[in-house]
Amino acid sequence: MESGGRKPRATVELLAIGRYFPPSKPSAILASHADPDIIASLDRWMTSTQATLYISRLWERFAPHFMHSEGNLQFWDPVSRILFSGDLGVSMASSADAACTVTSLAGHIPRMESFHRRYMVSGKVLRLWAYMARTLAIRMIVPQHGALLAGAAVGEFIDWVSDFSCDVDHLTQANYTVPA
Repeated sequence: MESGGRKPRATVELLAIGRYFPPSKPSAILASHADPDIIASLDRWMTSTQATLYISRLWERFAPHFMHSEGNLQFWDPVSRILFSGDLGVSMASSADAACTVTSLAGHIPRMESFHRRYMVSGKVLRLWAYMARTLAIRMIVPQHGALLAGAAVGEFIDWVSDFSCDVDHLTQANYTVPA
């Protein structure tokens, strides 16, 4: 709830639209520009629908930052050796699967891959994070959403992200051409 007991704007928008059709059904999101007054609730729409975002090429590289900004924090508890990792390590799973602890990463990667490709900014940043994480005696990684990672899955996850390609890693010269 926002201050004063009001519901957040994105929630109000979803409730209002829900009177006319299911909020998960839109196939497209049209954003005239990347100002917060236009796409402040983009994260809610992108995670609750399969909609395609249509935005000017000028603004497309900024859109991910409205969903998961670079200022997010992780917390390390040296006593329990738990790393609360925020969105790093998130998996898209049923509530039953999310309640499980993953101890071997291989079968779990399909639940994590698309989220990390979409929301992580660059492989270089992930490699730097992995280098730092290897200096900690991590017993468990607890992401904001999805299953906990423990045992062998901790080291396997760190290895996986250290070689992961995402977001800006996929840009090519084709993304920077003069329109015809």
